[in-house]
Amino acid sequence: MLSIEGEDEPRGPFYSVCYLLPMLCQMTVEIEGCKALISCGGHNTVVDCLVRLIRQHNRYMGEDNGCIYFAWDTILNLLSNKELVPVPMDDLTAVNLLKALAYRTESTHDDPSIVIMASRI
Repeated sequence: MLSIEGEDEPRGPFYSVCYLLPMLCQMTVEIEGCKALISCGGHNTVVDCLVRLIRQHNRYMGEDNGCIYFAWDTILNLLSNKELVPVPMDDLTAVNLLKALAYRTESTHDDPSIVIMASRI
């Protein structure tokens, strides 16, 4: 389901991943869910989605942050279980994630929850 692309999605399955984020977040609370997501490479898809959400949100401030928080929570769930389930992430994906998080924390001075969540990653 993470690979379903719409006609208006030239760079990957963005909208379908956004739709699935609440389920992915809940699923990765358990070790088996982390294993399932990592085994199909879904963790990279979630990271790419988060980076894209942050870029879009900074252009259109005032939109709902729900998808961003679900993506962050999903990544945090994966990373908090990395001793039991290694999270393979290529350098480019990790750098893009860190750049997006730094940009997000820099651009939102009024919401301390964003800084706290970014510091956990």
